[in-house]
Amino acid sequence: MRITPRDARAALAAFPWDSEPLVCLTEHDVTVVLERFHEGSIEAAECEAWADALEVRDDVEFETDTVREVVSALANPLITRPLTREFCSELLASLREHP
Repeated sequence: MRITPRDARAALAAFPWDSEPLVCLTEHDVTVVLERFHEGSIEAAECEAWADALEVRDDVEFETDTVREVVSALANPLITRPLTREFCSELLASLREHP
């Protein structure tokens, strides 16, 4: 996560919702965010906002179904589970097990 979710949303707002894919979110991208949370350098709310900003975009591709599922879990903690260090470890393991 090189920019804040708010800045990312503002940058993406310049593009129409139905544009061709602008970016492909990779396992590495999601792993970096989860590892930063796990080490304590970002908060759960930042992870949620980041994932939420990406999940709703039609112009963001996901490298794998697992990447899509992890982003969805992060974006929807009331439906899935709140992000804790334990849940973070589980998500990281699922990314490693299902590339």
